[in-house]
Amino acid sequence: MGPDSYDLVSLLRDSYVDNPPALVEAMIDEYLRLTESPDDVGFRRRFDVMSVQRHLKALGTFGYQSTVAGTTRYEADVPRTLRYVATVFDRHVRFDRLRTLLSLHVTELG
Repeated sequence: MGPDSYDLVSLLRDSYVDNPPALVEAMIDEYLRLTESPDDVGFRRRFDVMSVQRHLKALGTFGYQSTVAGTTRYEADVPRTLRYVATVFDRHVRFDRLRTLLSLHVTELG
């Protein structure tokens, strides 16, 4: 068993797909309705934290594939993935320090 937000983040904020924010919000609402979750705010926070975790991992994989393995097919997905991370950073003050540290190396997160 993993975190309750993992699968939904995997489906709605995949590094390879642009889902409109309204669709993402509607699907989260539907998930919360179907699971009868009483913790709307907590789930959305966990959803965003899981999103950052998955996207930073993906960015590391994309960087490795591009620079070490010579596979360039993931490079097109980097801007979208960085946008997802920046969006969550904008929404949560808890990520301010992480954003500051990462923006020293990744200007798109500044």
